[in-house]
Amino acid sequence: MNLFLDRLLPAGCVALAVAFGCSLPSAAQETEDETEQGQPAGQERTADDRATTLPPTIVTASQVPVSAEAVGSAATFVSGERIEQTQTRFAGDMLRQAPGVSLNRSSTFGSVTQVRIRGAEANQTKVVIDGIEANDPAIGNEFDFAHLLGYDIGSIEVLRGPQSALWGSDALSGVIGIQTRRAVSPFEAEIIAEGGSFTTGAGSVRLGSAGDDYDVAFAASYLSTEGINIANDGDEEDGYDNLTLSLVGSVLPVDNLEIGWAGRFVTGTNEFDESDPTRDNPDNETKMQTALGRIYGKLTLFDGMWEHLVSVSALDSERDNDPDGPFSSDTFGEDLRTYYQTTLFVDTPAVADAAHTLSLRVERDHETFKQKGEPSVFGDPNVEQDAVDYGYAGEYRVALWDSLFLSGAVRHDDNELFKDATTWRATAAYLFRETGTRLHGSYGTGVKNPTFIELLGFFGDFMGNPDVKPENSRGFDIGVEQTLFSDRLTVDVTYFNQDLEDEIANVFVPDGGGGFIGTVVNLDGESTREGIEVSLSADIADGLTLDGSYTYLDAEQPDGSREIRRPKHVGSLYLNYEFLDRRANLNLGVEYNGKAYDTDFGVFPAVTRTLDDYVLVSVAGSYDVTDQVQLFARAENLFGEDYEEIFGNNTPGFGVFGGVKISFGGE
Repeated sequence: MNLFLDRLLPAGCVALAVAFGCSLPSAAQETEDETEQGQPAGQERTADDRATTLPPTIVTASQVPVSAEAVGSAATFVSGERIEQTQTRFAGDMLRQAPGVSLNRSSTFGSVTQVRIRGAEANQTKVVIDGIEANDPAIGNEFDFAHLLGYDIGSIEVLRGPQSALWGSDALSGVIGIQTRRAVSPFEAEIIAEGGSFTTGAGSVRLGSAGDDYDVAFAASYLSTEGINIANDGDEEDGYDNLTLSLVGSVLPVDNLEIGWAGRFVTGTNEFDESDPTRDNPDNETKMQTALGRIYGKLTLFDGMWEHLVSVSALDSERDNDPDGPFSSDTFGEDLRTYYQTTLFVDTPAVADAAHTLSLRVERDHETFKQKGEPSVFGDPNVEQDAVDYGYAGEYRVALWDSLFLSGAVRHDDNELFKDATTWRATAAYLFRETGTRLHGSYGTGVKNPTFIELLGFFGDFMGNPDVKPENSRGFDIGVEQTLFSDRLTVDVTYFNQDLEDEIANVFVPDGGGGFIGTVVNLDGESTREGIEVSLSADIADGLTLDGSYTYLDAEQPDGSREIRRPKHVGSLYLNYEFLDRRANLNLGVEYNGKAYDTDFGVFPAVTRTLDDYVLVSVAGSYDVTDQVQLFARAENLFGEDYEEIFGNNTPGFGVFGGVKISFGGE
């Protein structure tokens, strides 16, 4: 972890003294970003904010936090309360509830877990944890949701559509923002212990404290399971262990200066079998550890009109891949990112009752990739490469008559490995307050640079292609959100369309010795993704709520073939009931995943196989024995559905788990 010890330096705040003859910013333009589970790291908090629970805001939709009603892009917010009600232990599983999202876990707990937005590849989605961009150069600039436990997660938001104008490469299809729970009271303590099927034991400890001018929270989580046998033969179980530590907080040394920090460390070991589904191998395992860290300083001037933010964040990851064979390899990734952002908030009450926000950002990102392994007849896998990218971004937002919300953003990336890229995005939302109708839409462009693995990587029978080009996309969405029955029912329907040029695809080419080796190429023509997203939320009766989502997706490659692992139909329903004066809670979840296709690499040449549709049902319940003690239990895959998310890999059957939560303090 030398990157953290030697290179992550404290962030300072820089301001220029300039006076503006304008009125103060409106409340809608203030950084009102405290959610039910605490405010995301990296956003300004005042003493008044700390004592107030505000409506959900979307942190990733803009260069400053924005209220949900003002977001033109399609977005979904998942609260910490929902995570607790469903007892979701892997945070990625919560994303199954968001429209436009599909998730593939390769097999048992701890197996590679990919999240796709609107049919895009997993590495075309930017993942941001507490303000830290967490896509990992060591695994193809993806974020592996397999290792993100849910115990300390305060909220999750999903922003769909091209977002490179704000977030650069990796945000071609959207952004997933994850916020760690923040402390909101002087003393908070929580202990969770549980166990259950598959010889699983897990738990967490969380401590926190907050006052008028500070907040800090620390959490430690652990999960261990013997898992299941991934392969179709044999009886050896493939287990998984995970230890996660997190620390978030901030301090206000003076009224207009905030200094904050966020850190997360994850180490885990998962066992796996060969890609050939007939081989059950007890010796294969991957050991991983990832450290994320961020420190920032924020200075506000002229009663909040002018804001300056300096941020330094880092990622350091190691993966020791130790399969029982000749192609063992280790990968290492580092990412050091610094930026300065200045934001101006101006109100013009006499002109359309407008509230203006203008943000400018200058960013430097330095990524490093290393791979080590044993040379073979195909080549030497030992490679090291780094790249520096300079990003220059600006965004303008305006709210008119408290009903019309417009935004425009543009970004230019100067990358030393690839052609410079300029991306942009425009959004609009209009709120008819009398009828509870909200129209929203967005149009934008995106870019995805080739990964180091695609350029230089080598493992097994795969070799990188240094001539592969960046992927480019353009897309739009338009939707309507309607509230009915005195705001007891909310329904949102969105149509989306996105085209991808120069899609990077895996192919097999002659190796010069009569055989074949895998590599990547840019496909000619356009890959298309379009569909419909539907979400609903209903207060059926006192304590009884229903939430649901449905996605229709048509994702095709330039030749008209369907993209693998992209089901046309995905849906979910969650019914939650609080009773006995809110001391008891019962949650029923139903998830549907339609038929999809996958590639069978167990034969050569590889062939396409069908993945059958499936339905997963879960039930979770809890009861507060006292104000400090809660008993809980849940059943997963209640009816023992036999299904595959990746061809040839088994998945867990029926499982039951239970435990106790003890908490003190808090609100």
